[in-house]
Amino acid sequence: MVCASRLNPRFKVMDESNLRGGAISIYEAPRFDTEKFTINNFSEFFVSNSGWGTFPNVYSTSGDCWFKVKEGWIFLNSFDKGFVQFYQGDQDEAAKAAYEAYFRTH
Repeated sequence: MVCASRLNPRFKVMDESNLRGGAISIYEAPRFDTEKFTINNFSEFFVSNSGWGTFPNVYSTSGDCWFKVKEGWIFLNSFDKGFVQFYQGDQDEAAKAAYEAYFRTH
């Protein structure tokens, strides 16, 4: 994965994000003192050859930094949130089909 400072000049080389590479810590509950394991990819994350993707759903939140995904709870610090965008609702399947058709023909 590319260093954050190369993606966005406002980030310094010393800035760190748990999301920018390596394993992601998953917690049983939204607390650091609960059982923890690591994953390399979210099971709900997929990007097609055309670039259209599905992304992990957030099923619940606790405070501003804890997010419940399919695998368990993740903690996002303020720097991590610079890499994340949240969208409500379902994907537009009609737009996806049109996008994929365009990609296949060009």
